Amino acid sequence: MENNMSSKRNLVFGFITILLLYLDGFVYYTIGQGLLEGQAHGHLISNLTITLIWAIGAFFLWFYPIFLKKEHKPDNSVLTFIVFIVLLVGINMFAAKSFVPHVIRSFSNYIVRFAPFGVETFIYQQVYYLVEAVLVVMIVYFFQEYGELKYKKKLIPYGAIGLAVFWGLVHIFTKGLATGIQGFILSSLLGVSYVAMNKSCVKLYVLAVLLFMI
Repeated sequence: MENNMSSKRNLVFGFITILLLYLDGFVYYTIGQGLLEGQAHGHLISNLTITLIWAIGAFFLWFYPIFLKKEHKPDNSVLTFIVFIVLLVGINMFAAKSFVPHVIRSFSNYIVRFAPFGVETFIYQQVYYLVEAVLVVMIVYFFQEYGELKYKKKLIPYGAIGLAVFWGLVHIFTKGLATGIQGFILSSLLGVSYVAMNKSCVKLYVLAVLLFMI
């Protein structure tokens, strides 16, 4: 009975986290493209608003201190971690057709596009990614815990399924088919890496940050 309750709680927390991510679009079109449309600081205010909402949401959902959570077994997954770094960065660079990291490519664009707040907007965009990566980890964690408690099969990457379907694939509707497929593949890899790396949330977080910035 207790396992069943914990399983449902993880599923609910997982979907709440997904809804938090979906709020990004609402905030962007309400503030960035609505109230502050055409104003240089519109994107900056939009990013600050959603980042704050995400941070507050993550804080209140953080009943499980997953970054302080003890590993299920001694963590000897350094080689696996490196393999997934290579895979994720390689796919990202192949899709972008550039070996220059995204964080560097986007800097000059932000300076021009969001002048005179280009530097500030760029910095807060990186903060945005850091907080979004936390939510990505939460989705993988909650869905993985739900699946394991519900179905008693620990080797199935339930977190990968949840993240790929409800976050990665959704990019089809916001950024097009190619980006959606890329998001599905990268989300699946993130979820699989969590299981392969002895469920290390810290390593998963690093991978998620690299996914956004490289």
